[in-house]
Amino acid sequence: MLQNQIYHNMNIWNRYKSVAKTTDFYYIKIITPILTNTCIGYIISVVMKMEKKMTKRDENAKKMLTNRLNRIEGQIRGIKKMIEEDRYCNDILIQLLAVENSVKSLSNQLLETHLYTCISNDIEKGNIDVIDELISLFKRFNK
Repeated sequence: MLQNQIYHNMNIWNRYKSVAKTTDFYYIKIITPILTNTCIGYIISVVMKMEKKMTKRDENAKKMLTNRLNRIEGQIRGIKKMIEEDRYCNDILIQLLAVENSVKSLSNQLLETHLYTCISNDIEKGNIDVIDELISLFKRFNK
């Protein structure tokens, strides 16, 4: 029975460790059932706290990203206005598609920068754990 509990805890940890690599600040709690003669008890343990990762960007990069986000925000405000004005559904759907494409384009650009800077720097420093982070990121992109 104890062996099953240990195996169960390892499965929980394996599920959460990919989250651990991409989450800013987190606590993971594992709840383990303990069988006794009289009742089932639980042990709750805090596993880890992780530092927040940061990416330094120059002012030009920040400005470019902010400008694109502002354009996307403007597109969304325009769609909201279209809905308030009872515009034709097809026109609204076309604008929603445009917003979706804008967000995808921005995501792809940011992903490319991430690969050339953050990921390559970490790999050069010998931190191959970023490969797991990258795999997790690609899985999210492909959902």
